[in-house]
Amino acid sequence: MPKKDSDKIKRYHIFIRHNTSTITAEYEHLQDILNRRVETTYSFTTEMSLAEHLAQLKELYSMIQKNKPGSALALNFLENTYFIQKNPYYPKEEYDAFISRMICVNKEVIEAIIQRKEPL
Repeated sequence: MPKKDSDKIKRYHIFIRHNTSTITAEYEHLQDILNRRVETTYSFTTEMSLAEHLAQLKELYSMIQKNKPGSALALNFLENTYFIQKNPYYPKEEYDAFISRMICVNKEVIEAIIQRKEPL
């Protein structure tokens, strides 16, 4: 796409190579280009997405402990004293709760990808 108008080229026109020349793309050309792009990337993206999602899920599981450490009584005592001021910008959702939620979301995406690949 040209950045500005000139004698032979109009701004906002899309040009494509056709055989040995450059022509202004028409609606049908653009539809063909977009359709080919969608067709060639869909199956590849789906397969890659499954592998990527599984890797992300594995990474998410590594970020959360299966068993929580013992009592946090001392920490609760300190939080209740006036010496510690809570940061108002700190997220309300705890880290473990967020990671757990992301694991659930990731599992749903993986299930949707696998179900889409099953033969009808």
